[in-house]
Amino acid sequence: MPLAKLEYQKVIPGKRIGRYIDESSQDDLWDIPEETEVEIRNARLLDGLSWTTAGFELLHAPSTMKNFRDDDEVQKVYYAEVEQLLKDTLEKAGSKVEQVMVFDHTIRSSTASNLNTLGAKASMAGPVTRVHVDYNEVSAPKRLQQLAERPGYTGVQLRADAEKVLGSGQRFAFINVWCSIDPDHPVLQCPLALCDPGSVDANDWISYEMVYPDRIGSRFALPKKNSSAHKWFYYPEMKMEECLMFSCFDSRQDGPRFVFHCAFDDQTASSDIPRRSIEVRAIVIFNEYLMVR
Repeated sequence: MPLAKLEYQKVIPGKRIGRYIDESSQDDLWDIPEETEVEIRNARLLDGLSWTTAGFELLHAPSTMKNFRDDDEVQKVYYAEVEQLLKDTLEKAGSKVEQVMVFDHTIRSSTASNLNTLGAKASMAGPVTRVHVDYNEVSAPKRLQQLAERPGYTGVQLRADAEKVLGSGQRFAFINVWCSIDPDHPVLQCPLALCDPGSVDANDWISYEMVYPDRIGSRFALPKKNSSAHKWFYYPEMKMEECLMFSCFDSRQDGPRFVFHCAFDDQTASSDIPRRSIEVRAIVIFNEYLMVR
């Protein structure tokens, strides 16, 4: 079981935590990592980890894509493939799916340094090494409303009435699908680590602000104080025909809702071959209703 150092979030009493996406000034936001050594289990050797039990799942999903650096092809071909993959996987797990919509993507390389591309075509971002989850209970409903009101940077707009979804207690989720785009090599540098949501105390979730040019988003970060209780997993040497789906937010309360994740340095698989990957973000509207309080 390999040991690895993950970047948890340093908490500074009285200070706002977060960062600006496109500005160098960070005067009113604080973002300081705390490296912490944890055990990361090889999920390939374990049974019982699935979307239903842990909020993440490794899927066999070969793609017909020819060039992942072609944004137009990604949006026309890969988005549709992922939407069908999620619909099939979720329905197989027992959910009733009304709509799946992929709304954006990011190409990453372990040779890149910037963390965000802001939709710039044919650009790459670096791996995110900070322990985080992409949405929280404030930003997820807000993002749902934004995507229903206007298209995102990819031009995709949600075909659903956000107010009706939120007002009726209809279940919705944001799901990330992560995949290598190197046809010749498995992922050796900067693989993705995923934390079992059942091992994380909800009282430890920290709001982290993401200040974009046109909006302010927020996500959850984690402090290191209970890191010894966190159960981390990864799938070593992921190949291009495999992908990871994991929950970034789920409006239901009775299952795994937030999967904290980050890239890490796997010292057991040192390699000069850079990691190249794509992650797509999707919103799922379910034909399921939660109790509205």
